[in-house]
Parts: sequence; structure tokens; C-alpha cells
Amino acid sequence: MIYDHTVKIYDVAGADVLGRRLTGGERYYCAVRTVGLNRFYTALQLGDRTDAQLELPGRLRILSTQIAVFGCEQFRILQAQHETDKDGLPVTVLSLMRLEESYELDCAD
Repeated sequence: MIYDHTVKIYDVAGADVLGRRLTGGERYYCAVRTVGLNRFYTALQLGDRTDAQLELPGRLRILSTQIAVFGCEQFRILQAQHETDKDGLPVTVLSLMRLEESYELDCAD
């Protein structure tokens, strides 16, 4: 897989809905994966919607409470799975759902 894109992973800070903001912003290289039909329909049965799937090299500590920003779009991380790629190297696979209400964020950088 060629890691030719970048994604930024943010933490959500703040106790109440109006005061929540994104903090951190770790940048990772990633590759876009195709969302399979099985994964898509399994998420729908659970009341979620898998809009995108990314593969990141290494076993990363990424939580489902974090927000991913990919291509100026904000996503909730539904699931972070640790797998092994076809070369036997460790990867982290993120299943993402597009946010309907996004956080205020400058996506220029």
C-alpha cells in the first residue's frame, strides 16, 4: 500500500457541547482503503455509517473518542483495528463516519 495522503487525529476537549473544541492534531501518513460491503452493512445494522476507511503504518494508539480530519472533512472514528498487511507489517485501519456538524477548524495546514 502506498501512504500518499495525510490525516490529522485530534482529541476533543471540553465538558459541554457548546464548549467542545479540537486539541492536539497529530499528523500521520495514510492510504485510502475501499469500504467493503460487509463492513458497510454491518455498520448500518449498528446504527452507524462507514464513509471512509484509512490504513496507517504501524500499531498506533488511536481511540474512537478522537476526530480524524482527512481532506478538509471531519470524521468520527468508529473503529481502530490493528492488522497485518500483505507484507507482514503492522498497520492500523480506521473506519470513519463523516460528521454532520463539524468543529471550527482551519484546514489549510
